[in-house]
Amino acid sequence: MLSFAQTRRLQFAKRLLDDTNLPVTQIALASGFGSLRRFNTAFLETYGRAPRDLRKHSNQANDEVILKLAFRPPYDWEQVRDFLLVHHTPGVEQVNEHGYSRTLRTANGFSIVNVKPLSKENAFELR
Repeated sequence: MLSFAQTRRLQFAKRLLDDTNLPVTQIALASGFGSLRRFNTAFLETYGRAPRDLRKHSNQANDEVILKLAFRPPYDWEQVRDFLLVHHTPGVEQVNEHGYSRTLRTANGFSIVNVKPLSKENAFELR
């Protein structure tokens, strides 16, 4: 079970390395590693390289993070969306046929989180 959990943490970390410009330290903590040292060691043992060497060097112009979150049926997105529509906070949340958005206050200001269902994929896109 421990090896499965470590594999999931490494897969999530690799996805963050590929899809974001987050610093490696933040990725290590976000993916569940208690320290950067443990994260680097696990990466070296699994991939034979340091995390910074695996990072795709894309020219992302902003700090936007795009993730795909899979779910198992029978998750009822329409029911959740309808609930959110009735209970949303105007000016903070927006709910429509395309998905759900919420404004969050962060240490660096404000961010917007968008959740959009991906048709026929049993997944959401989170931005």
